[in-house]
Amino acid sequence: MGTMASAQTAEKAASEPAEEELINVIGTRVVRDGYQSPTPVSVVGADEILRSATPNIADYVNTLPALSGSSTPRTTVAQVGAGRQGINSMNLRGIGDVRTLTLLDGRRVGGMINTGAVDVSSLPQQLITRVDVVTGGASASYGSDALSGVVNFVLDTKFTGFKGQVSGGVTTYGDNRNWQIALTYGTSFADGRGHFLLSGEVAHEDGIYDASNRSWTDAGWAYINNPTYTATNGQPRVLLRPGVGLTTSTLGGAIACSATSACSSLRGIAFGPGGTPYNLVFGPIVSDPIMAGGTLGDNNVRSGSIENSILPEQNRRNLFSRVSFDVADDWNLYAEGMYAYQDTDTRNYPPPALSYPAETAPRMVL
Repeated sequence: MGTMASAQTAEKAASEPAEEELINVIGTRVVRDGYQSPTPVSVVGADEILRSATPNIADYVNTLPALSGSSTPRTTVAQVGAGRQGINSMNLRGIGDVRTLTLLDGRRVGGMINTGAVDVSSLPQQLITRVDVVTGGASASYGSDALSGVVNFVLDTKFTGFKGQVSGGVTTYGDNRNWQIALTYGTSFADGRGHFLLSGEVAHEDGIYDASNRSWTDAGWAYINNPTYTATNGQPRVLLRPGVGLTTSTLGGAIACSATSACSSLRGIAFGPGGTPYNLVFGPIVSDPIMAGGTLGDNNVRSGSIENSILPEQNRRNLFSRVSFDVADDWNLYAEGMYAYQDTDTRNYPPPALSYPAETAPRMVL
């Protein structure tokens, strides 16, 4: 009898399925949102943004390989006439920021400069919880302004509480002193059916007007077209050389004539203090209107005696507000408002006839 009971117990245990063990993988850098979407998406989460400790979210997003050619205050420092000075705009695959669509919570953001590009610095930085980057596939369905892709900044629309940020810094050379103050407040009302958000930011950067204290400017390094380049001789089209200066302009003025023009005999005559003429010494590599070598000092494209900005002075003021209300389970009404102001000032090497004293240098307000 006991033998039969033991056999029945063993047979019952064998018929029961073994318990499954649940394995949780934590700490992985693989974001599931990007893999579960119908189109490949690069997702930058809030933790990564926080760890980057950058004053502007564009500084971190631009580290993604697909966005490495985006416009920044450093790359647009001399683009005063184009109205692009001091902006941060997304440029996927180097096709152009006007072909990259910038979204805020899945909705288009109106262009902020004359080309229609969006300045990411104007978005509410403290409310951004995730950045989704679509670089192909269905992105073109948005239209011609999304041919290269879409960058979507996702906000924390249910943030509750108060948070602030104060930061500042200065370069190793003691210039470009900067500071930033950002405050955000969120609260619910009507028993949680409504929500109110307010986020503001004030920031300032002194800019870098004079690069003469940087050692890399002393030798006057710059790019110059190779005058001996042909499609078959194997030489590079562009050369990087020290001592690059202008062949057609000096601070006191010069006679600008090409080597093949009727006034070629006057080519290279420049004017010093008091209008005293002298002969401009051409370097071994000449590719008008610049040359490598020769007379350097009053025609250096990065002359230490002239303010030639590396970064513009910037003053930014941003304000974002949002009110939402759940009318029903499937109906939500919301209203958003955004104010952005940016004042930039830069100095760029001008032609001698357009030299400006420091106090009357061109100023652009965006």
